[in-house]
Amino acid sequence: GQYSPLVRPAILTALFGYALAGFGVFFDIGRWWQIYNPALPQNWQGNSALFEVSLCVMSYLVVLLLEFIPTLTEQWQKHEKGFLKAISKIIHPILNKVAIVFVLLGVVISTLHQSSLGSVMLLAKYNLHALWWTPWLPLMFLISAIAVGFPMVVFESTLSAKAFKRKPETPILSNLIKVTPWILGFYLILRLWDIVYFNKFALLASKWGILLLLEIMVFAVIPIIILSNPKKRADAGCLFRASTMVIVGLLLNRFNTYLFAYSPRPGWTYFPSAGEILVSVGMVSILFVGYKVV
Repeated sequence: GQYSPLVRPAILTALFGYALAGFGVFFDIGRWWQIYNPALPQNWQGNSALFEVSLCVMSYLVVLLLEFIPTLTEQWQKHEKGFLKAISKIIHPILNKVAIVFVLLGVVISTLHQSSLGSVMLLAKYNLHALWWTPWLPLMFLISAIAVGFPMVVFESTLSAKAFKRKPETPILSNLIKVTPWILGFYLILRLWDIVYFNKFALLASKWGILLLLEIMVFAVIPIIILSNPKKRADAGCLFRASTMVIVGLLLNRFNTYLFAYSPRPGWTYFPSAGEILVSVGMVSILFVGYKVV
């Protein structure tokens, strides 16, 4: 009935990350004072992928908060007195019993969210380079997001253990990530089939082709080779490096899709300004500092 040290940092990091991402939207939407609009029923738009993303992000924040409350109530029982201890004795057993409901809700909401991020780019057929635009974008975004799940747990758990001087849970992590090569393999087959089915071979002979091949190698090919080997999976260093490669590969895929290979209009290119980059770096820095403080 208690969260293990492996689960705690995962929930806390997800909660911090999503809360900061939500706060970061204030800098992006322009009319920040209207950020509540998607929650109003008169503004609901069932044909909008971004509307679905906004609802999923709001819902997932609530689910993460509910998932994190048992951690607080457990601590209140140990260290608090009076009202907090009394209320925690009532709430904690109930939350532990229904925790599986929150987990399932989190999985479903994340599934909708990640696939919709790919659906958004279906609208950009003539703005996105053909190597990245495909009618299978929603599925590719979903599979790649699932594939990076366990590597992210390895990444944050390893750094958390190092920061707080705990012994890494390598045996658990190694067993957990066994399925990742299969998911990455499915994504790799899907990506290669897209090139074959739509006859994109000629496009591979350009700078964009090199960028795509780099993305595929970092995200899928090399991690599959490493993580398919039980001996390398049992090595904490190899496990961490392979997981980091998957995360970097996913970031490269998203940057390629939304930034590098995207053109607002023919002949135009876009790259974030120094101010925009500093805002993003600041958000990540706040995440690390806040996590360390808590």
